[in-house]
This record gives sequence, structure tokens and C-alpha cells, in this order.
Amino acid sequence: MRINTTKILIITFILLLGSGWSALLAQVEEHGRSADVIINEIKREQSVGTIVEINPDRVDTELLEELGDAVMGLMITDETRHEWVDEMLGGESPEQLDSTHRWMGYQYL
Repeated sequence: MRINTTKILIITFILLLGSGWSALLAQVEEHGRSADVIINEIKREQSVGTIVEINPDRVDTELLEELGDAVMGLMITDETRHEWVDEMLGGESPEQLDSTHRWMGYQYL
């Protein structure tokens, strides 16, 4: 009996959701990529092998912002609290939150 590839993918997806992956996927979708993934992208862009070799002044501002948000996620693991802190830091000005995330990313590097 031959099993259809689509059926295998659907069954795999259902099993992953049932084993708790949905929470992980929701977090990744909400706050983007992990700090490790972003760091690896920056290392590739700068052709360096380690984080200490990264020149933070050469990192794109959007990547710094994304890294800062990921670093905040490492410090504040509870999604509700992370959202609350984002709101407190951004308030009426999304640029203020973006600036804070960029600063956190820069400091992390």
C-alpha cells in the first residue's frame, strides 16, 4: 500500500501540534526569530565566525531591532509580560520601543 506524501505531512503536522509545538510556533510568530538565528545571520553578513568578531556599528538597524526583541524574549520568557513591557517601553510612540530594541541588540553584541 502506497501512502500519499500529503497525508504524511498532515499527520506529522497534527502530531506536532498535539505535542506542544503550537505554543512554540505561536511565540516564534509573535516575536520573530530567536537570538541565535539572528546572530548567525549577522555573522554570515559580516563574514565572521564568532559573536565577538561582530562589529555592531555595521549591523542593519532592522536586524538590531529584531535582535533586541529576541534578547528581551530571553529575559522575559512569559509572553504576556513581554507584551506588557513592550507596551510600557513603547507607549504612545512605537519609535521609542524600536529604539529600545535596537539599543538592547547593540548592547547584546
